[in-house]
Amino acid sequence: HGWPEVLPNGKGALFTIIKDHLVSDIAVVDFATDQIRVLVQGELSRYAESGHLIYVREDGGLMAAPFDQDKLEIGGTGVLLSYQLPEGTAADLTISKTGRLLYATRPRRTLELVWVDRDGTWTPVDPDNPIQSIRYAALSPDNTRLAVTKWIRPPSDSGQIWIKRLPHGPFSQLSFEGVVNMRPSWSPDGQSVVFISDRGGNRDVWMKRADGARDAELLLDAPVTIDEALYSPSGEWLVHRRGKEEGQRDILAIRVDVDAEATPLVTSSFDEVAPALSADGRWLAYVSDREGQANVYVRPFPAADTETQVSVNGGEQPVWARHRPELYYRNGAEEMVAVEVLPGTEFKTGPEQVLFSTIAYRSDFYHAAYDVSADGERFAMIRNSDSGSLDEELIVVENWFEELERLVPVNQIPSCLSLNRFLG
Repeated sequence: HGWPEVLPNGKGALFTIIKDHLVSDIAVVDFATDQIRVLVQGELSRYAESGHLIYVREDGGLMAAPFDQDKLEIGGTGVLLSYQLPEGTAADLTISKTGRLLYATRPRRTLELVWVDRDGTWTPVDPDNPIQSIRYAALSPDNTRLAVTKWIRPPSDSGQIWIKRLPHGPFSQLSFEGVVNMRPSWSPDGQSVVFISDRGGNRDVWMKRADGARDAELLLDAPVTIDEALYSPSGEWLVHRRGKEEGQRDILAIRVDVDAEATPLVTSSFDEVAPALSADGRWLAYVSDREGQANVYVRPFPAADTETQVSVNGGEQPVWARHRPELYYRNGAEEMVAVEVLPGTEFKTGPEQVLFSTIAYRSDFYHAAYDVSADGERFAMIRNSDSGSLDEELIVVENWFEELERLVPVNQIPSCLSLNRFLG
């Protein structure tokens, strides 16, 4: 539930019900009875003193319908008005008592999948067929395919898993069930994709062949939410992060079809997220906020008697190189950095090497939103097309109630004050 607005007569409040499927609902709650009534499908609503319910559709269309605030009900069919707002709950608008409309415009974020070289130069993954609305990306072990989460709409976790064959092959949907299908990783042999899905009700770990030849199989079911999962390079362990609430996110590992219970790896009263295993399976990197700031840490895997803090002034989203001794992460200054992993039995690194700014690219504290090619020379990242844009505007529409009267008459609601009398 979100975006509440109390009606002028104090009898109730409009609000949005954010549902786990493709469309959210505009609803009203009756303060006298606590009864909730769904009015229409939409993302954001406002009450206009002219006697209208104003709401925004998922596609940014601005709608109006007669609304009786005494009966808390709509008195007619919604009508599409002439203004377009940002899609979904990014919409922002307000209406004065005298009929002035004020709304904000924003450039739409395309979240395009791109390659970024170590010097920061970026190019689309497929220039002829841009891949957009992406939230996570994972390269197959042989670097011939990308598994991604293609975002649908709010809530932000909604989406499905898709496979892109590189460099210019098809972009095919892999998952179809459930609302949340996200954070893909690859099986060690590169034949299957591991991902988080809510198709069983709770978020659990599922796996499906990348060619779609078989149905998805449930890898790990837990009584609490699982939000990340990846196989160890040997295929023996399934490392995963459990918990969704602040201070309850912990990292564990289990041998699928062997262990009855998972082995705790990093558990505390703080948040431990974004687990990543080195290519040789010796080291586990992760992020913890124990110091009041997110930083990257590394410890031996699976048994750990030591721990090394890698980042100094903030660090998130660690990813290991496959064929070179490097660990990558985004530092507190929003830069991609690489640190050399020095040879030896103990984990030691060289100094940070800043590669490029990550301000223009999608970030995620809870899980790496990017991946690195096998040779460590380029990064599969998600570029925000409007990053740094100053094109946002506030639009004022004067005498807006006159248009409402013309397009959406309120005389179909007997108890409502007529618009002419209101304006007179």
